[in-house]
Amino acid sequence: MLLKHALGSAFHLSVFAQIRLRWELSKHALGCAFQRPADPRWPVTVFILEQHSLGVFAQLTQIILIAKYCEESCIRPYFYVTNNNLVEPERGLNWTDYFFEQHSIFQSDLPAVQQQIASGQATRVTNRYDINLLARGARLEELQNELGDVREASRLFSRHFRFSPAVVGTACRFIGESFGMSPFVGIHYRATDKVGDESPAVTFDAMARQIAEHRAGMRLFVATDSHEFLEFCRIRFGADVVSFSQPVGSSHLAQSDRNFEKGLTAIIDCLILSKSRALIKTPSLLSAWSKVLNKDLPLVLIGEPHRAPWGETSLDGLGYWPESRLYDRRPEVVKANRVICFAAPDGTDGLPRAQ
Repeated sequence: MLLKHALGSAFHLSVFAQIRLRWELSKHALGCAFQRPADPRWPVTVFILEQHSLGVFAQLTQIILIAKYCEESCIRPYFYVTNNNLVEPERGLNWTDYFFEQHSIFQSDLPAVQQQIASGQATRVTNRYDINLLARGARLEELQNELGDVREASRLFSRHFRFSPAVVGTACRFIGESFGMSPFVGIHYRATDKVGDESPAVTFDAMARQIAEHRAGMRLFVATDSHEFLEFCRIRFGADVVSFSQPVGSSHLAQSDRNFEKGLTAIIDCLILSKSRALIKTPSLLSAWSKVLNKDLPLVLIGEPHRAPWGETSLDGLGYWPESRLYDRRPEVVKANRVICFAAPDGTDGLPRAQ
């Protein structure tokens, strides 16, 4: 219903402006349309990912890891990604098919894909350690520690996936109706399952201070899982606040009756954030992926992920990749990531420090 409504809504930009907006969104958020796919001469291997506790962007990050291994091994992967947290059986059991196209796989490859699935020859992945074992021969030899900056991840993802026309159209129509061709600032505030074991809580006042300092008179696109934060922004900044998704105030794991809708809204929020003039964010893979989709996106980072989240001491840096890369405070990395400033959870600016 949400996708149908968004696709069917009126779009009041001129034809030229619509074409320009779609091009701009595609240029950095959908770089896969312009990235050379994997060599069609490489053999196809099916990877079945069965991971039922992950959200959209944690699972996409694991796809990046497999793509890295496949490039090293001269393999073209077909990703069959099932997840009780994201699948709606009537739409199919591979949730990536709802939102993406795997453009390295051709019609002529489908018999091999089907044969591998039917015969049990597909490679099954149930967690990140399976990928480490496959690629490096040891469960705790973390492949994600070898990932470079977001440009490398963007290239790997783009070799295999592009967003579906329906998803691109939804994002373009919303941006056109809400902002026209005017620039806007993206705001992402994560408040439910990310806070605690993975990162500290960030105060609303901390967010408001950084928004006021960096918005430069532009309107605000707010993506959040907190109804209270969205209302806070509407009270503080009034009609300048625009949002696509409506927060439900609970973990994505608790919303099993709306799997397609929560996947769609997460992806559209991520795409729209990637189109912003600058992104003000708390720790979250959703908005970190906005940076993957737009490598030149300036960032204001409020709070920081914990080191060794959930006791995973095999990981380098803070949090999980790509967050670990964004919060790397070595001066050359800060410059490459276009980080405007780091701010503490109470909103005070923090000077970059070496890790």
